[in-house]
Amino acid sequence: MAHVTDIQTLIDRQTAMDAEAGALVDEIKLAHPSHHDLSPRPQKLIDPVDKGVCADCGDPEYAVRDAKTGKTELRCRSCINGIMLQSLGHSQYAGSEICYVCKINYDSLGLVNSVTHRTWPINDSIDPVDDSVKPGLNQLLLDGRVNLNGDDVVEIG
Repeated sequence: MAHVTDIQTLIDRQTAMDAEAGALVDEIKLAHPSHHDLSPRPQKLIDPVDKGVCADCGDPEYAVRDAKTGKTELRCRSCINGIMLQSLGHSQYAGSEICYVCKINYDSLGLVNSVTHRTWPINDSIDPVDDSVKPGLNQLLLDGRVNLNGDDVVEIG
């Protein structure tokens, strides 16, 4: 297990995760020109039985309900995953927190069904429950309490 010694290492990991997901989405869009609408939105698989074949890649298509419009569409695994991966980005943390664990969770069909984010504030913060100081990543790094294990997973302890 290796100590992480500066915050830039964690920022670079988070940026790399965003870039990897973005590249995968771009690849999916390029391979699926007939599915011009891969805009991110909530969706729900409503039937786990394939209903057809994707004209672009030949993979099975599944009935998916767009939770925003209520419209049911047929989408292949790549398109479903592309839509879900677009929401993987970390821009919502706006430099106040860093996602130190980002895990993509798949269902039995290989569809992305969620992404687990574990974040930690960069700077010290006050716990609103008991007014104690929660050390931020900057302090934890100084204390040698941020480690990278053999599976490239950040551990804070």
